[in-house]
Amino acid sequence: MAELSIDALEANFDSWVALVINKKDDYPNPEFDILKDLANAKGLSGVYLTVNKPYSSLKKNFVKGKINFDNLYFVDLVSRRVLKGKEDKLADCTFIDSPSSLTTAAIAFVQAIKMPQSKSKEKKVFIMADSLNTFMIYNKANVVKRFFHFLILKSRELGCKCILLSADLSDASEINGLVANFSDKVITSGGSVA
Repeated sequence: MAELSIDALEANFDSWVALVINKKDDYPNPEFDILKDLANAKGLSGVYLTVNKPYSSLKKNFVKGKINFDNLYFVDLVSRRVLKGKEDKLADCTFIDSPSSLTTAAIAFVQAIKMPQSKSKEKKVFIMADSLNTFMIYNKANVVKRFFHFLILKSRELGCKCILLSADLSDASEINGLVANFSDKVITSGGSVA
């Protein structure tokens, strides 16, 4: 994980929040390195909140990328919109009706975090949200800001490691700036740290 090192966070904090700003031309899948570190190398359980890619696509990509998803739980806000309600609840995924259903997503997110923690209070959990800028397509800016503020506060309260993915786009600069203020570290896909 040379490019997207979270080692300093791991060394200094039990729980933390990192904003990863992706420059698509430089590095198409920054989440792979992070997932390989947290899920594969460290064996942590995780919750993957996605509005960017459907659950089925993510699982295929994770298989190709050799990412262990046995301990991952997905909250998918996009499949039902794309597949017109054909997805049901699975053992490792909750499908939300719409990318605009952020209250339902928040409830599913909290329930998903508590699943591994209910088995062991010592069990560390990470959260990955993909991606902030895509949430902005389906929701008003103030709603997205409140949602991510809640997500960050809840992850800190529950002692989780939180990775928030976003793109380096002009229309995402406002949400990136706000989330950066709540984050312990900002990492760009090129490896620079703020």
